[in-house]
Amino acid sequence: MKIEHFVARTEDPARMYEWRNLLGVCTGVLEVGLDGATHTCDTARGDRPLHVHPAKPPPRPEDVFILEKTGRIEPVGQAAEADCKTLNINADVLVADRRAVVDELRRKLRHADDIGTIRRLLKTASTPARNELPQYSRVAIEYLQRKLRAREQQGHSQDRE
Repeated sequence: MKIEHFVARTEDPARMYEWRNLLGVCTGVLEVGLDGATHTCDTARGDRPLHVHPAKPPPRPEDVFILEKTGRIEPVGQAAEADCKTLNINADVLVADRRAVVDELRRKLRHADDIGTIRRLLKTASTPARNELPQYSRVAIEYLQRKLRAREQQGHSQDRE
């Protein structure tokens, strides 16, 4: 992890140490191959502007960056679309890693797709172990929250019948 500035230091040096401008981000280098490195997040961004602040809604990031079962992030609106491109958040390796998390959860839910199981998995994904969350925990949390809402709505529909 490293520190990123929502408003780039080159754009506004006075905000360099402003707490609301600081974000914790990944290293931004995913893989190094013969073709060079795949860069994401702040490393891909450079000094280009961002539009959706992950810690200061509105909009809430989960409302404008929609996780698909394929592992892709689908942006809603021009600001989110611009940030997706700027941060390269649909780099092949990220999509594959997110897809693996979703596939593993789907496998776990194949035999027990009930509200209790979903809540237990959600609690596990949301609870730090040794003071840290597992990698891609936000993907698991988003997927499980969506699944839980769907199951709860099914329960309310059945209650009305």
